[in-house]
Amino acid sequence: MAQVTRQNKFICAQTWAARWDCSISSIRRAAKRFRVRRVYVGDGRNGLVRFALQDIMRVEKENGLEPSDPSFASESSREMSREATSGCN
Repeated sequence: MAQVTRQNKFICAQTWAARWDCSISSIRRAAKRFRVRRVYVGDGRNGLVRFALQDIMRVEKENGLEPSDPSFASESSREMSREATSGCN
């Protein structure tokens, strides 16, 4: 079984939007602008997209941003890992 580390943790657009308190369309624009790595699972309309948490945290650090939701403040929080998958399709 693959070990989940900070380098390979990915979150969905809904979780990232909650983290930044913004819309999904803003997340898509931010991903392009800040060159956040994406992983595509499946294909077509039913495929899933996940974004590299490490890249998101880099963008936050470089731009002096903090997650709007305090539960996202700790990158190692188990709650975030559960939340990252619970609200995503």
